[in-house]
Amino acid sequence: MIVIVLGLDSVARVADVGAIPTGIPLPQIPDLGLLSPSLIGAGFAVAAIVLVQGAGVAEASPNRDGSRALPNQDFSAQGIGNIGSALFGGMPVGGSVGQTALNATAGARSRWGAVFSGIWMLVILVLFSGLVGKVPIRHWRRC
Repeated sequence: MIVIVLGLDSVARVADVGAIPTGIPLPQIPDLGLLSPSLIGAGFAVAAIVLVQGAGVAEASPNRDGSRALPNQDFSAQGIGNIGSALFGGMPVGGSVGQTALNATAGARSRWGAVFSGIWMLVILVLFSGLVGKVPIRHWRRC
């Protein structure tokens, strides 16, 4: 905030590293030419870790109505979410302990809590994406 208010141009900022897109990302087909065997292998590794973590979260945090988690539906939903994320240039998605704990602490009573937190992130992205480039960054030096 001080960097912005005082107009300190000598301070390195996030925008100095590269362009930061603003607004809502538009869907696009990913460039399949970038695929390589090592990238595909890493993708399967990330998918396995995310699925196991999501299954662990589902078991550790039971549904409020007492029903058991349905791993097949959870895995399918994560797959659909990851396809949607890829179409918008996003990162892999899945269940997480942190998100579940935050939603429970905030008083979320259903899965709609995660949907509404996603909507809030979209609103924040649209309203404040121009400010991200003004955030100062620190250059780390090796000793």
